[in-house]
Amino acid sequence: MSELENTADKNLSPKKGRNKRKRDEENLVEKNISSIGNKVRRNQAWVKLKREKKKEKRKRQDDRRKEREQLGDEAPPKLVPKTLDSMREYDETTVGETGDNIDEEVEADINNDEFSDYFNK
Repeated sequence: MSELENTADKNLSPKKGRNKRKRDEENLVEKNISSIGNKVRRNQAWVKLKREKKKEKRKRQDDRRKEREQLGDEAPPKLVPKTLDSMREYDETTVGETGDNIDEEVEADINNDEFSDYFNK
């Protein structure tokens, strides 16, 4: 009987392992969801990944807000978003109106603009 019990235990253990493995796979969110072939499962994984990223972002924002409240004036400055305009390097060749310092050539072009009548209507 002891041999039969041992074989019965061996037969049950892989099933238990499979169930546990399946639950672990469900809880595991893949970072590379493009490798999932099934469209529905891939969409579910994408939604789950998106939710986790949103939670992490919210947590980082809350942590920074709490740190600012605790430190007061000594808090690190707020993060400035990197936009096209903020990342742009100043180009010396562009012409811009800077108060009274308008270049003579530019002023002549503005005065002799053939389309100014049309656009000033």
